[in-house]
Amino acid sequence: MKKVHFTIIFPLELLAGFYYEINKNIENGILSDAMYNEISLIEQAALKRGIPL
Repeated sequence: MKKVHFTIIFPLELLAGFYYEINKNIENGILSDAMYNEISLIEQAALKRGIPL
């Protein structure tokens, strides 16, 4: 079974909210800079849907 990343199946509104929360938590030191990889994946998924973040 092929694995699918959450950014492909989540609705755009949920991706945008997740993007915001991850960025906020990185800025506040709650999440590490390693989470920027997830930010990049969310940005790519949004762009594929025609929405720049």
